[in-house]
Amino acid sequence: GFGGINSMGRTMVKDVSRDLTQMVTAGMYFNMFWALGIALSPCFGSYILQYFGWQAEFITLLGLGIILFVFCYFILDETNQQRMNTPITKVFADYRQILTTPRYVLYAASSASAYCMLLAYLTYAPHVFMLELHLNATQFGYTNLLLASGILCGTFANGLLARKFKLDRLIGAGAGIILVVGVIYLVCGYLHFINLLILILPMFCFGFGLLFILPNTSSCAVAMFKRMAGA
Repeated sequence: GFGGINSMGRTMVKDVSRDLTQMVTAGMYFNMFWALGIALSPCFGSYILQYFGWQAEFITLLGLGIILFVFCYFILDETNQQRMNTPITKVFADYRQILTTPRYVLYAASSASAYCMLLAYLTYAPHVFMLELHLNATQFGYTNLLLASGILCGTFANGLLARKFKLDRLIGAGAGIILVVGVIYLVCGYLHFINLLILILPMFCFGFGLLFILPNTSSCAVAMFKRMAGA
């Protein structure tokens, strides 16, 4: 469900965008809210855990899922106004063309790598912060605020710079920032140097660089196959 909503959201962004510029802007905000949700969820989840217990986490998710379903079914308009009855053989042919295009694969790999680093951090962070540094659930949630701040700053910076620089250059800049953050964590891990500020400050930079990659790789990839893109 999570992956389906993410991919469908990008498709809807393409459907409602008039041109590449509008698609970049819409995609930027889509990715900002998506990444913010991931970054801030431990903060909200920690409060639910502390005051209501772990069972409340799943009840909350169920309630949010029902609200989202009702909203999508009864309120959201259909964005695909030009439906095509494409034969299944043509669908497979389109997939083959996309997956054998090196530039598209590079955009997809760049986006996937950024996602992987974000999810790897959020997966292992509770172990480090709560078991190694002895933070409680609420304190751990607060550590993600710097990541969320970096995401917000990266969104607005990308919006300004996208008007002056090619998207490929911004993607390269974001990849460079993330690479530096990865090297910092690698060195600290190798030296067994665990410090609260050393762990959370680079994530501000990571969040900043992340929003140079996600919306731009998505927009560039979709722009390559305008006929196939969209719902």
